[in-house]
Amino acid sequence: KKMKAEGISIVAETGTGKTLAYQLPLVLWILHKKLEYYKKQKDADKKLYAFTSALLIFPRNVLAKDQYDAFKTLAEEANNVISNSPLTSNDSELADFLKIKVQNDYGGTYLEKKKQIYWFEKPDVIVTNTATLKRRLYDPMTHQLYQRGIDLVVYDEVHTYEGLEGSHICGLNTRLVNMLQEYNKAPVFVGMSATINTPEKHCKKLFGL
Repeated sequence: KKMKAEGISIVAETGTGKTLAYQLPLVLWILHKKLEYYKKQKDADKKLYAFTSALLIFPRNVLAKDQYDAFKTLAEEANNVISNSPLTSNDSELADFLKIKVQNDYGGTYLEKKKQIYWFEKPDVIVTNTATLKRRLYDPMTHQLYQRGIDLVVYDEVHTYEGLEGSHICGLNTRLVNMLQEYNKAPVFVGMSATINTPEKHCKKLFGL
């Protein structure tokens, strides 16, 4: 039986904390997920694999860069806590594995940079936009990373995706869900906005739920 994707809408005025409403739980989820995975793999003496936990999607690259910088700062603070934790003091492999990695991919990415992101660094969080996500879903280079489990897909300023563009993005999200369902995975979509009248109806359509 295929897992079913779900959705959440976050509606609040600008400056009231929508960003932290998903960033803080996401950091905790990534740490929890990695720790549980590490225990299982360690017990079974298996190789550790990285997996991207979240795609953060923004309608404008300027906004995406601001959010990338903010999330990277939060991740660095979490990584400092990890480095100084008694849990990792005698286990350097665990310390390295738990550290949260954030990367951006706004399109126009050279092949070497793309290899660095999707083959070598394998970040926990990728900050991107819809045009780039569309290209990555058709790119075999990115599939291996995605297939290991996108848990969260966040769309900021979700009200800006409407009309013909909105229908295209609905198709994009359906393709992403179908790809993940092949590996028995299903993401949670989050739509955020400060100015939207019918968030549930809008997000259901946009996320193909």
